[in-house]
Amino acid sequence: MPTTTLETVRIELDRWRGTREKSGRIPNRIWLQALGLLDKHSMSEICRVLRLSHTQLKNKCKQHDPFTIKSDTPFYEVAIPSIKHQQTVIRLGASIEIKRPDGTLVIIKHLSDPVIMSLISSFVRSL
Repeated sequence: MPTTTLETVRIELDRWRGTREKSGRIPNRIWLQALGLLDKHSMSEICRVLRLSHTQLKNKCKQHDPFTIKSDTPFYEVAIPSIKHQQTVIRLGASIEIKRPDGTLVIIKHLSDPVIMSLISSFVRSL
């Protein structure tokens, strides 16, 4: 399938304009091709090259916008099933640094309070 470019859409639109009936509407396939160009080209560039009014292209964008809710769109309420969530608590504990006068350094991380207290006692007793 050939790649749709601004130039290929312009050629197709000019061909259609040359063969259309008076006051004929631009075919939907050409509009869809023009809208597909909005990813690569500005709206003003597309309007200028394709000789379309800004209002026409803007209105077509609104009609084909997947996020536009149309008045005939039915509303469906969806019930989300309840999911029980268990929270996991992770306790990292305290971190401590102890340095003795002789330069010995102890760094204790992520230990429980009783273990830290025991280590501090042992460390201080060895002074």
